[in-house]
Amino acid sequence: MVFRSNHPQKTGTKGQYPKYSQYKRVLMNDFYNCCGYCNDSHYHMGGWKGMQIDHFAPRTPFEDLEHDYDNLVYSCFYCNNAKSNDWVTNDSASPISDNGRRGYINPREEAYSDLFLRGATGSIVPQNDIGLYIYTNLNLGLLRHELIYTIDRIILAVILIDNTTAGNELNQNVIEVLTDNKNKLLSEKFKLELEFRDIIDAR
Repeated sequence: MVFRSNHPQKTGTKGQYPKYSQYKRVLMNDFYNCCGYCNDSHYHMGGWKGMQIDHFAPRTPFEDLEHDYDNLVYSCFYCNNAKSNDWVTNDSASPISDNGRRGYINPREEAYSDLFLRGATGSIVPQNDIGLYIYTNLNLGLLRHELIYTIDRIILAVILIDNTTAGNELNQNVIEVLTDNKNKLLSEKFKLELEFRDIIDAR
């Protein structure tokens, strides 16, 4: 399965704000409410207020890029904290070294989507050396990413069932089957959310 279905957009402009912190809502729209690195929805982080802004090329040592819109990534706490100031070269324009074996691709680029796939259970699976580097350094193998992905797919399935049954003249048997499936999905969602909460509380 594909890692992400929406490639980041640019809803702001370079130099729009004097301070990088002012770009947060713009970045939220750019990345469709998801962390640029792990693609987890900010819904699970308490919404946009629980999210952070990562500097793709770190502020240390690249202070000149601190407020550069093109260098900012909407990020969850976990990815931002894990990436920190990691950078594999001395040049902000060169994020990759060792003949393409170590480094980063900016999540704004479409090529970032090719670094990973989703496993059958929603796990993040690296597809090349750079993907593996990011996967390892940002802890993308943690269970919470898999849980979030599955919970979000359940939410979408429930919405689809609701839209199908709303205002449609369906056979009663069909409605009963759909309703039963919806209840099973909601029950599974509840269990997964409890498991996810246990992980968060243990942090």
